[in-house]
Amino acid sequence: MLADNHMADANTTTAAAVKTTPKHFKILIVDDNHDSALSMAMMLSIMGHDTRTAHDGESAVDTAESFLPEVILLDIGLPKLNGYEVAQRIREKPWGTAMFLIAVTGWGQEEDRQRSSEVGLNVHMVKPVEPAALEKLLAGLPLTERQ
Repeated sequence: MLADNHMADANTTTAAAVKTTPKHFKILIVDDNHDSALSMAMMLSIMGHDTRTAHDGESAVDTAESFLPEVILLDIGLPKLNGYEVAQRIREKPWGTAMFLIAVTGWGQEEDRQRSSEVGLNVHMVKPVEPAALEKLLAGLPLTERQ
């Protein structure tokens, strides 16, 4: 199973060049800042990933169900449902238990990280996220590559 109970903090790891064969994933980017979501989607598309975006909590859950991404980059401060609520709803669904959920947020206090872990997020990254750090994290995910 992809999702486990270990909460990693990607910001404590320095971003080194990725020296592995790139993996390509279906990735949902959820951010209420449209420009930020689009920029992240474009960057990840250039890396070879298949991306979709959502800009509020309710559309994030709906898009996750229809797109079935392997990875979700999830802002916490969202309209309609916050990122914690989105993560909880996704984890409650049979199709969401194996998704790898990454908080990508400005919320970086210890209680924010703890809450992320409690609701089933696998990693908590604080904005701004370095592209190399995200690339390294994705390269190390225990997912099967898509063809």
